[in-house]
Amino acid sequence: MAAHRLIHRDEFDECMVCGQTFEQAADDLADLIPCQSSATDPHVWSAVAGGAECAYCSTFVDDETQTAAIPADCIDRSSAG
Repeated sequence: MAAHRLIHRDEFDECMVCGQTFEQAADDLADLIPCQSSATDPHVWSAVAGGAECAYCSTFVDDETQTAAIPADCIDRSSAG
């Protein structure tokens, strides 16, 4: 799994490769989420109890979630646009 290349923004961190964003409060959040450079509408991850959740589509990920089970694209973001 490729590592994220994070840029620190004012309120979040953003991966230069896949565009996914993460709350800065959770440094280990990016470790749960695979870097998928093919995603057209990446998720916006927030730390929640026990893992991470997308602010748009509510996909939940924890340390037991298989990488293949995480959708590459955010369904709600791509349909909202």
